[in-house]
Amino acid sequence: MIKDKNILLISPEPWGKCMVSKHHYAQHLAAMGNRVFFLAPASTEEVEIPYGVKILDPPKVPKGMRYFPAFWRLIQHRKIGKQLQEQAGAAFDIVWTFDTSVCFDLKEIAPKAVRILHVVDLSMEFEWKLAALSADICLGSSQRIKERLVKVNPNAHFIHHGYTKYPIVGNLLESDRPKIVYAGNLTIAYLDQSRLLSLVRNNSEYDFHFIGDRGNSNLSMGRTSEFLSELESLDNVILHDAVNPELLASYYASADALLICYNPIYREQISNPHKAMEYLGSGKPILSTWLEEYAEHQDLIFMTDDLTGYTEGLKQLLKEDDLDKQEKRKAFARNNTYLKQIEKIENLLKTLGS
Repeated sequence: MIKDKNILLISPEPWGKCMVSKHHYAQHLAAMGNRVFFLAPASTEEVEIPYGVKILDPPKVPKGMRYFPAFWRLIQHRKIGKQLQEQAGAAFDIVWTFDTSVCFDLKEIAPKAVRILHVVDLSMEFEWKLAALSADICLGSSQRIKERLVKVNPNAHFIHHGYTKYPIVGNLLESDRPKIVYAGNLTIAYLDQSRLLSLVRNNSEYDFHFIGDRGNSNLSMGRTSEFLSELESLDNVILHDAVNPELLASYYASADALLICYNPIYREQISNPHKAMEYLGSGKPILSTWLEEYAEHQDLIFMTDDLTGYTEGLKQLLKEDDLDKQEKRKAFARNNTYLKQIEKIENLLKTLGS
């Protein structure tokens, strides 16, 4: 069992209100009795850090290190590893990275540690091959990612996104009108902005609630979008700032339907978005553009890239009154809790060296 370990968890996104896989894993690993040292870009966002998690200051990294000769790059990674362990005041037992942009020679960071490369974004280009070669085990959140990793490191496995159940605090969206919720990074380039605007404009009898990072939280990294101004100008749109996962679960519970809306040209990149599992945990009907990883679960998520079908799909979902479907969605999420995913990873780690 992963317990009483010093874990260096490397994330491309800072700690903040918006929590995705790496933040949830850090929180759960800490709750299991581990000391988690979270390395990510610096952030000025003031948020509470869970007990057992320590935020490390990013190390000074030479510019263009990925282009250094191999021997010199390895020396720099050893220095970075020593700096991080000195800052943590501990020797790392596990290095668990979701990022291959800076610290990618994992063996040099902590030579005696178990090394895990966990890729949740196909767009994590950078030095993923070097990271995969230096990892003891590789994990991917989609079959596409896993197939890509296994070509470099045969010890690569698919691990679905995780889910955490939170208590519902009450009805946060009180209205007699249908309430549609979209949550996430509202500045991300993959959003199908024209589809969303068309959906909102052609359904003036519905209220659309957009909850998440609008350039002022930890996922956007300061990006903004003119699309948000267009959304805000519409009478049936309510924009909400990012909230913590506990509160987000209550927004989902107050919704009549939940949206996922990515441009089909990015289908490979967005084959398994993190929000899908959280949405499923609410049991609410979900309207989505096509998600490859849920192709065999179309009973759980209504998916289409067709523009007319997408709009009509929302109308159908708002008529849904199927308790069996709701329970199936919840059951799927319950079978993929973060604790269950960690248990699967623990079992994979047991096979190392065998």
